[in-house]
Amino acid sequence: MRTGYGAVSVKNKIFHTQDLCLRTNLRCAKNSAGIEIIKEVITAFLVENSMYKSHNTSHILQIREKQTVQGRCDRKIAFIYERGS
Repeated sequence: MRTGYGAVSVKNKIFHTQDLCLRTNLRCAKNSAGIEIIKEVITAFLVENSMYKSHNTSHILQIREKQTVQGRCDRKIAFIYERGS
């Protein structure tokens, strides 16, 4: 039932809210899983790369991971690359 321009009336708001919450949590879980996979691939590449470089130079590539958590499921991961001795 439409109550106005673009507004939809929901008879049972509790179930509507739970449905939205379930969909949001599922999306967050998928995003988190995707971030973990990307992190593993990048880490594996960098470890392999640093092993190669350690044969040629005395510097080892060090990786520091910086995470910020915003809200419930928005996670931003930034990789900072530093050369150490």
